[in-house]
Amino acid sequence: MARVVQKSGVPYLAIVFAFLFLISAVVAVLMYLEADDLKKELVKEQDIRKKLATDRQWRSKPVQAMVTGKDRNTVVGQFEKREQLLTEIITGSATDPEDAKQKAERAFAVMAERRGLAEEVVNLYDLLKSKDQRIVELQKESRKYLSEKQQASETAKQMETKLAAEIESLKKQINDIDKKLADAQKAHEKQMDMAKGEWKDIREQKDQKIAALGKQLDKLNLDIQRWKTKYDILLAKYQELIAKWTEDLMPEMKPDGKIVRLVEGENICYIDLGRKDGVGPDVTFSVYGPEGIPKDGIGKAKIVVTNVSETISECRIAEQDKENPIVKGDGVANVAFNILGKLTFLVEGDFDLHGTGATAAAAEEVKALIRRFGGKVGKELNIDTSFVVMGVSPVLPREPKQDAPPNVWKVYEQQKKAYERYHHIQQVARDMRIPVLNTQRFIELTGYVPPKESASR
Repeated sequence: MARVVQKSGVPYLAIVFAFLFLISAVVAVLMYLEADDLKKELVKEQDIRKKLATDRQWRSKPVQAMVTGKDRNTVVGQFEKREQLLTEIITGSATDPEDAKQKAERAFAVMAERRGLAEEVVNLYDLLKSKDQRIVELQKESRKYLSEKQQASETAKQMETKLAAEIESLKKQINDIDKKLADAQKAHEKQMDMAKGEWKDIREQKDQKIAALGKQLDKLNLDIQRWKTKYDILLAKYQELIAKWTEDLMPEMKPDGKIVRLVEGENICYIDLGRKDGVGPDVTFSVYGPEGIPKDGIGKAKIVVTNVSETISECRIAEQDKENPIVKGDGVANVAFNILGKLTFLVEGDFDLHGTGATAAAAEEVKALIRRFGGKVGKELNIDTSFVVMGVSPVLPREPKQDAPPNVWKVYEQQKKAYERYHHIQQVARDMRIPVLNTQRFIELTGYVPPKESASR
């Protein structure tokens, strides 16, 4: 039986397995270390992602549209692009978002509202468009007023010609009466002379003639009285025509603006006139309904401007008719305020604004009111004068004695000069067909309410 002899040698297979195990262990350690680094990076990336947006924000449609859209910019890049576009829309040029925010806040502070810049721009554009239309309407009304004024001027000239003819006829009648009276007096004197010559011879005849002459004289006196009565009637008619001319010369006034808003229970309203139109604080207006402005100027309410913006003004309601209160759309007007330009006023006479008696000093208060309302005060009457505001006529003083002191004569001359100037301006204003306002009509047409405390001065 043969003997099996086993070969002895190196265990290669075990060495290979040991080597492979060592390599796998090293690879496993390296992969573990790499996985740990990747985990740390993942945690870091997740923290960054959470700071960029929440899960709900990442899933929102606008963000997903940016992620999947055709724009190659990142989501943050697209947001930066939108942010730059919005700042350009707000400020008109590319700028820092914080600068755009500050400019928007200043705009909101001026507007006192936060309705949104786009909506406010649309509202302001509509308001500006409405103002432009109003200006066009006022220009049309101005041209119409000038045409009507020219027609009224022609009508006044015709009436003036007719009145001049009537006055001339009246003068002729008066001259005839004077002539008849002079003839009667001459005849009477002649007959009296004749009666005196015959006095001694025919006393009874003379007495009869005197009686007849007396009757004739009584008849002549009666005729004179009748002619004087007729003259007084014609003179009264003349003065009535003059007064009517003055009233007819008053132009038809249109509202300067209108009520656009009322604050219930606050006694406050807003009008569509502002700094752009020349309105300032303390300017007053009378309020009129849809029937327009009457010739006496009496309105339904009076308001005072308290706060002014560029196109709108806040007003305090000074007084109003409880039976006919202010409503949105009512017109407002002030005869001394004109959106198209300054009107010129001539102030003459003594005034009583507070019910304490007319004084010359009060005329300065009237002038100050006209300037506050936007008008100009002239020194003399001329073609540029728009209105004449006439107070009470100065009193014509009694002429001093010849031996009166010089200062007494000086005061007399000043008072006489003021009296003559007042009546001269009154007559010239009529001749030039310039509207004349008395104190009451001036107060009503300006919406001014004299302070009550001034009445005690």
